[in-house]
Amino acid sequence: MKVDKKIKVMIVDDHSVVRSGLGAFLMAIDDLELVGEASSGEEAVQKASEVKPDVILMDLKMQGIVLPKFPLATSFAASIISSIGRVI
Repeated sequence: MKVDKKIKVMIVDDHSVVRSGLGAFLMAIDDLELVGEASSGEEAVQKASEVKPDVILMDLKMQGIVLPKFPLATSFAASIISSIGRVI
């Protein structure tokens, strides 16, 4: 099935092997597009404002993540999903 608009996904995790594995999984799904990766909270805020993802898969237990400040630091609306479920 051809999808007109892909869902833009960004991965935020401080472990490169996790980012790599999730990225490989996401690229195998036709209606998802991996638009960015970040290894820290600070990098995530910068990168998210550049690539404007629809969904952010984020490790909330890594250093530099202050969740209440994260959405306010970006200029777009995205859903943030972690291992504990949808956060925002």
